[in-house]
Order: sequence, then structure tokens, then C-alpha cells
Amino acid sequence: MNLRNSMIAASVALLAACGGAEKRQPDAVSVSIEPLRYFVDRIGGGDFKVNVVVPAGTNPEIYEPTPETLKAVARSAAYLAVGHIEFELAMLKAIERNSPGVRFVTLSDGIAPVESSHYHEDHGHNHTAVDPHVWVAPREVKAMAGNILNTLRQIMPDSAAKYEANYRDFAAALDSMDSVATRTLGAMPVKTVLVQHPALTYLARDYGFTQVSIEHEGKEPSVKHIKELVDVARAAGVKKVFCQREFSPAPAQAVAAEIGGEVVFIDLLSYDWESNIFHIINSLNY
Repeated sequence: MNLRNSMIAASVALLAACGGAEKRQPDAVSVSIEPLRYFVDRIGGGDFKVNVVVPAGTNPEIYEPTPETLKAVARSAAYLAVGHIEFELAMLKAIERNSPGVRFVTLSDGIAPVESSHYHEDHGHNHTAVDPHVWVAPREVKAMAGNILNTLRQIMPDSAAKYEANYRDFAAALDSMDSVATRTLGAMPVKTVLVQHPALTYLARDYGFTQVSIEHEGKEPSVKHIKELVDVARAAGVKKVFCQREFSPAPAQAVAAEIGGEVVFIDLLSYDWESNIFHIINSLNY
């Protein structure tokens, strides 16, 4: 565990000791990122107070939660994690040790993982890990929604019928989105997608395109790597470069300038999940 995650675990432990199980709020849940709050609201119908650990517009890979946020985690009935995001592992260990009454739910359970290579700061080398960006793809989100439904039914069993009805509505909307994505992305004339950060992994797997990352080994690319990317982009006819709002756009802008293309900004950490995913789907077909 790196220093940042050790500090998170220590903070959760301290705040849990101060908060105490007697102050736990049975209608409160904590989630890692804003899209998960949207999913909980769709299924829970407003029955739950949702604490978001990583605010919108913030990179979850470097964010350190505030004491107030961690206190809310310690008082929650459940913590709903994406799974495979590093700080979530620190949160899990701390909750298991100090807040056993908080259910820790990994929403990516049941989803076939995609492995990716990342640069590990602690050891100074690449290692293979599971790509965590499951919340970006409609098919994967449907599985996550099923895990959310199961959790909410356990917390408030008297409202199970309501949550099941809401889940069916949400699942139908996700199926519709999947149909649009299948039709739209199946017709993509350019099957290579250039991204600043490799966050479209599950979309690429589900709908048959190739994702190429500008970010290299978790860091900004070298001049040599940018040149290689430009060659790949020109050969594939790429004219759009996708960049998340949480990352510096400079590398994406440099590549776009070289290929005579444009930078398309995407927001994967917003509460307005549905609009943002449709924006990505529509932007990919050009």
C-alpha cells in the first residue's frame, strides 16, 4: 500500500473510532464517484443520502478524501465501490478493521475484467492490473445496477418492490443505450480511437474498436511516443482525440495539431452519466 492509501486507511480508522456505530445512518450510503450516485438514485428513488468520496472533476487516482467525507463513510450503511481503484482497497481494509457494520460492496463483481498495464509509483515499474473503468459501458453498468439493487434491498427490505421496479426501468434504459451504441459504433469508419487516458476500455471491448492511449506508463508521453502516436493516427485516419476533463489537455492538443484533428472533451466522472455516455458514443462515429 502506498503512502497516500496508508494515510486514507489511518484517517478512516480514526474517524470510525470517533464516529462510532451508534451514529450510523441506516439511509446513508457512500460511493466512490458521482456516476455511482446517479445509479443509486435511479434505483433507490431518492430514499438514500449518497455520500460521494471523489467529487466530480477530480482524478480518483490522485485524490485524497477530506475528513468530513471519511466520517460520512464511517457512518454509512454501505460503501459501494467500483472495484479495482487503488484507494478503494485502502478504504476496504480500514472499514473491515474499524467499521465492520459498514457493508463494502464491489459493484464490478460478476463483470469479466479487462487487464491493462500501469506504471506503479511505489516500485518504479509496470504491472498488470484490472482496468477499473467499468462504469463507462452500458452492458457493464447493467451488471453494476443488479449489485446495487441487491444491496439496497438488504438495507431497506420493506422497499424492495420499489427498488425492483426502478431497476427494471433503468435496465430497460441501459438496453436501449446498448442498442444505440451497437448500431452507432458498429458503423464507425475509423476503428482506432485515440484517448489521453485509457478509460474507454470496456466500450472498446463491447463494440469492437481499438483504444490507443496517449498517456504512456501512467505519465505524459515523450516526444518519441507522440511521434509514434501521430504515425498510428495518420495511418488509421484518426481526426479526433478524446481527453477527460480531469487531465491536462496539452498532449492531446499536441497530437491533434499534428494530425489536423480536434480534441473532444469527455466527462466520465459527472452525475449526468447518461448524457455524457451518449456524447461519447455519438462522437466516436465520424
